[in-house]
Amino acid sequence: MDDRNMAEIIRLLEGELENRALPIVSRLADEKRDPFEILISTLLSLRTKDEVTEAASERLFALASTPEAMVELSARKIQKAIYPVGFYRNKAETILYV
Repeated sequence: MDDRNMAEIIRLLEGELENRALPIVSRLADEKRDPFEILISTLLSLRTKDEVTEAASERLFALASTPEAMVELSARKIQKAIYPVGFYRNKAETILYV
């Protein structure tokens, strides 16, 4: 492999990355560093677009932002908060019983 162009390649890739928004899970990890919110947002993000994950996470955490508060919610209430996340029914059950 020819390393002469490596610095230019890295510069170009960094420029491309600057124009992209970080996924919600990465932002939570960087900003809040709350393991619970990172875990739940990661679960919601599976097979779901970032925009949908972000909106669902915000709705859910507005209802309950701690594990203790989350287990007080019904599965139906969690489902309503996280819809249209993919597999929202299964994910609601997982959130309650994991």
